[in-house]
This record gives sequence, C-alpha cells and structure tokens, in this order.
Amino acid sequence: MEQVAELLGRHRVTVQKWAKKYRESGIEGLLKQKLHTRRLSQLPNGPEKALEERLQQEDGFNTYREVGEWLEDNLGITASYKTIHHWVHYRLKASSKVVRPQSSKQDKDGLDIYNKTA
Repeated sequence: MEQVAELLGRHRVTVQKWAKKYRESGIEGLLKQKLHTRRLSQLPNGPEKALEERLQQEDGFNTYREVGEWLEDNLGITASYKTIHHWVHYRLKASSKVVRPQSSKQDKDGLDIYNKTA
C-alpha cells in the first residue's frame, strides 16, 4: 500500500480506502461520485453587502464577536462565531483592525534596517 501510495502521490490511508471500496463494490464503486450537498449560508446576500460596507469603514471591528453583535443589533441576524469568521475572513477577505503588540525592548533602528533589507 505504501509503495502504491507513493507512486500515485496519495496518502497510504487514501489508497487503503480505495482498495476497500474496490473489494466491496468493484470498479463501479470506485467510479461512482458522491453527491455533495452544500448547506445554504446562514447569512443572506443582502446583509452581506451591508457587512462588507461596514468592514470598509476605517473604525472597523476589533473582533469577530463585535461583528456578530453588529449583525444582531443592526440586521437582526444571529450567527455562530464560526459562521461569522468564515464569512468575514474567507468570503469577504477582511480582517480585524487590531494592531499586533510590540515589545518595548525592540530596537527601533534595527527594525528600520530589517524592514529596508527584507
């Protein structure tokens, strides 16, 4: 199995699953494609535009929880943290506006030199 997996460029477990499927249902079973049922988004398209516009504003949001509160207060939409994160981060390609903390011991001159050469 390991040699076959290496030749095919697949993980050993994947090849084992294929072999099991072949033993159970032959070549037809291997060729049969699963139907993927995608769940509908919890957030409709209209509010997506409003959220996108709000994310474009300079003050933005500091956390995904703030986004959730804004959605609930302004649009009456309740969604899980995971849904909000997926929507904002992957679908709208936005991020929080919080600046990463910096050490007080950081060498400012060394940082400038690094930024110029990096």
